[in-house]
Amino acid sequence: MPQKHYEKKIRPNQKLYKHICRENDEPGYVLDKKMFVLIKKKTMTKAVKKVSEKIKKCAKDIRKGWGSSIDKLYIGKTPISAARHDGFDARNPETWTLDGGIHKHYDDHLKDDFGRNGLIVVAVVTKESIPRKCKRDGYITHHEEYALILKKCLIEKLKEDGKLAAKLVNRPRYPGRLDQRESAGYAIYITFSMKSKKC
Repeated sequence: MPQKHYEKKIRPNQKLYKHICRENDEPGYVLDKKMFVLIKKKTMTKAVKKVSEKIKKCAKDIRKGWGSSIDKLYIGKTPISAARHDGFDARNPETWTLDGGIHKHYDDHLKDDFGRNGLIVVAVVTKESIPRKCKRDGYITHHEEYALILKKCLIEKLKEDGKLAAKLVNRPRYPGRLDQRESAGYAIYITFSMKSKKC
């Protein structure tokens, strides 16, 4: 079977994780498959534990690299569309179409005081993420619903963290809700703003 090739898109704002974790004049977003958790048939408890650990690692790396404290941290959810009808691979961001999803959220958050320094995708949810028991019992029937619940549970989990609790930002004007469309997957991401260094 011939190997599928995907055309690489120009993504001028995309950054390497190691670069976003260092003080940089230019903000950007990170789509590094080594840095996001692909949720696959995990109970919500296990998913929250794994993704919250990933967020804490990101926050630690950012603080260390910038040499200053995170001022504000936001957790968000956005749909991921397939670049090709037959070629979506949740592990490969090159097969994702970012317009209307990650790109839009990145641009929006640049204007917010809690997203001016960067965006990092920390988890990806697909149809395969929902455990059979959840589907069978009717607890969660759609992968976007899973992503929305995961986002809310992550916020509650991180409120228990002494270093991050005070940094978390609520965004009441954009409440978590279902987007009422069938997307290939959903990304859970964090955005952050750093405290200004004193001269």
